[in-house]
This record gives sequence, structure tokens and C-alpha cells, in this order.
Amino acid sequence: MKGYELGIEVKFTPIGENDYHHWVDLQGKKRHIITLIARKIQASQIA
Repeated sequence: MKGYELGIEVKFTPIGENDYHHWVDLQGKKRHIITLIARKIQASQIA
């Protein structure tokens, strides 16, 4: 896993399917929710 190789801890929090579909419908195209919490992040780490 790339996160492990970079020394990044990754946690996933699932959301309900109905909540996700409702949110996607409001956007008009497929979307994903990502929350990133860190002291310092460089673009190369999330590229």
C-alpha cells in the first residue's frame, strides 16, 4: 500500500449507501469523500 510506503496512516470511515447516493445526486457526477488531517502535506504525498 502506497500510504504505508510513504509513512502515512490511512483510516476509512464508511458512510451509508443512501447518504452517499443522495450526495452524489446533488453533485451530478460520481464523487468521493476524503478527509486529510496532517501537520504538513506535500503534493507529492497525495499525487
